[in-house]
Parts: sequence; structure tokens; C-alpha cells
Amino acid sequence: MKGLKHCKGTYTLIIKLNTETPITVGKLGNYTFKKGFYAYTGSALGLKGFNLVNRLSRHLREAKRLKWHIDYLLASPYAKIVAIVYALNEVKLECLVARALQQLSYVEALVKKFGSTDCKCNTHLHHFKVEGLRRVKEEVLNVYRGLGLKPELLNGDEALKLLGTKKLEDP
Repeated sequence: MKGLKHCKGTYTLIIKLNTETPITVGKLGNYTFKKGFYAYTGSALGLKGFNLVNRLSRHLREAKRLKWHIDYLLASPYAKIVAIVYALNEVKLECLVARALQQLSYVEALVKKFGSTDCKCNTHLHHFKVEGLRRVKEEVLNVYRGLGLKPELLNGDEALKLLGTKKLEDP
């Protein structure tokens, strides 16, 4: 991510939830999130100053106002970002990535409209019904590649160094 301060793109946060936990997700209401790995997909197209680096840094900050659905999940002490997949692009592709993830047979949408109240997608948060971070990362990378994108992967330590945050964890 070095040198990407003003770049735009699509990203997927890979989140590990260490235990089943109830979370109130803003106006969406109360949900019980299963233990395991989640993929949250968004975009950073430079609107309101949120380029890719700024958007990811915000997601990774612990102290922030709870504004977006993902903020509520990441505020849980049991939720940790363990990897980030991103691709540089100039147009909104988060819906394509989210729909492609939804098509995987071992992925489920536990919270409808999570991160997708501004589009027609079912959700932008997907729970993987498989174990193993390596597999989850590979599947997300393959979705990006299948859409013709050139994904990059940041593991916990890499993102920590580049974005300067403490919300990452290596499992």
C-alpha cells in the first residue's frame, strides 16, 4: 500500500470473530454473530476524502464514532481484522464482489442489508462456514481474480506497519 495515499479501490476486510456474540448493528437491530471468519466488502472512491488508505485506516482505528454497520461489528472486543484484500479501481465494484462471494456454497449472509442499504445487494458481510484463514483468503482473492481484478493481500503485520493501527491481529 505504500504510495497509495490517493488511490481508489475496492476492498474486503477479513474478520475473525473469536466467539459467538450478540451485537446491535445500528438501525438494523440485534443479531447474534457466529464464531468464525467474515468478509466485509466496501469501496473507497475518494468521496469525502476517503481514498483507500483513509478508508482502511478508519476501519482499523479503535476509537471512532459508530457510523457504518461494519463499525458495530469491529467495536466488539471479539472481532479482529486478520487480513485485507484490495484492488485498485476507479468505479464502484463492491457490489460485484459481494454478489460473487454470496454465490460460494460455503458462505452465508447472517445479516441482511449489512453494509448494503444504499444498493440492491442482499448484504456486503459474508460468514464463511469453513475453517482456516488460509482458505478464506484464497477464496476472496479468487473472487477478485474471477472478476478480472488484480487483488493485493495485506496480512495483519503488513497492514499494521503500513496503516499504523492496533486493530489487526495475526491468528
